[in-house]
Parts: sequence; structure tokens; C-alpha cells
Amino acid sequence: MESEVIFLHRRPAASENVVQVTGLSPATPREKLMWYANQFGPTNAVWMHDDEQGAVWANVQFFSALDCERFLRQMTGCVLDQRRLQVQRLELTRASSSALPTKPDQAIMLMNKYFTPLGWSSSVEGLRRVSLQQIDGCDRRPGDGAPDEAEFEACYAARVAVQCRNACVRGESRGRWTEATAAGAIRKAAKAAVSNAVRAALSQLAIVRVGGNTMLEVIEDPVPVWSRGDSDSDPR
Repeated sequence: MESEVIFLHRRPAASENVVQVTGLSPATPREKLMWYANQFGPTNAVWMHDDEQGAVWANVQFFSALDCERFLRQMTGCVLDQRRLQVQRLELTRASSSALPTKPDQAIMLMNKYFTPLGWSSSVEGLRRVSLQQIDGCDRRPGDGAPDEAEFEACYAARVAVQCRNACVRGESRGRWTEATAAGAIRKAAKAAVSNAVRAALSQLAIVRVGGNTMLEVIEDPVPVWSRGDSDSDPR
């Protein structure tokens, strides 16, 4: 019986769940191949390549090993844009085995895929402003814009509860945003804080797939992605 565990706190490492698709037409855009791949399961990345002879191929990485294997079996020999595709497992022996934390939208995408948007919910239990300051032109870093322009930087902290079936977890995080107006900085910093707090909550969960059943388990010792210094970053 097929089974796997998908941890919501991390993306797959560069060497995990990767297939190579060859025989692609030069007229096939990356977005089209990604759409087909996402019919089998959520993808972490799709990389398109070509060479001087006109050959086009792509590397596709899935979050799920089961979805990756199903794509491999069912898409091999299929015709896309009048080209017959060949799909094979890609062994990246020199690739890094370390995994990066998921982005907020990726964790939400995984929950929506395996439990549907109506199968889980999140609620904001707390939202407070940490700081709001005006940044003078002289304080701006090179490349941030015209030196005589002033902007506002806001920081918010959020606490969110996530409920799915019999699991309820909570996450806390911050969001920081710089905008031309104070209102814009406040609005987007608050939104970033809530998104990061949702990710912090979901990072405590793992999706367990056994046969045709999908379950959710709380991790005993979750990895605190919000402590890695990425919780205050602009999610732009």
C-alpha cells in the first residue's frame, strides 16, 4: 500500500521528487506545462531549458512523491502541442539535500489541495502594531528609490489558529512592510503578519497519505520556521 508524509514546514530538497520532461515543443510555454503538472499534484517548481539545436526540456518538482510517480507513469508517451513527451526520474546526485521552509502561499496551497478550501479554516486571535516609522530619504539603501522620497515602515504581530478535522494548532509571527503611505504600510504589514502566522501554525502539521486516505497529524517537535529570520520579510 502506497503511503507518504508531507511536512508543511518545508519544501522538498533539490534532489527530491524531480522528473525530467523531454521532447517538448518550443511553442509550449512554462505555464502550460505547469498547469498539466498541477493536475497531478502541487508543484514546487518547473524549470524550462533549451539548447542551440532547438531541443526543449523541463525539470518538474512535486511536493509529493506519490504525485510525482503518477505524473511519471501517466504523462510518458502523451502528446502535447504535437510532440510526444518522455518523462523520467531525475537523479540529482550533486544537489543539496537540505530543504527550505515553505512560503505562506505554498502551505495554504497544500492544505487546499489535500483537504479542499472548505475542509480547514484559520482565524485571527490577535493582531497588534509593533512599530510604525517614517524613513527619510537619507536612511534609504541604494536602489530603494529616489533619495529625496520618504516612506513608512510598519511592523505587525499576529496570532492565528488553524482548525482541520480533529487538529487545532496556533502560530505567531510578524510582518514588516515599507510603503509610500502610512496607511499602505499598515495594511500590508498586517496582511503579511497574518500570512506568516498561518504558515507558523501549519508548520506544526504533516499530511499523511495512506492508500486513498488523507490524514493530518500534529508534529511532536515542529521546526520553528518563524525563528529563522524570515518572518519579517516582505512576501513580495
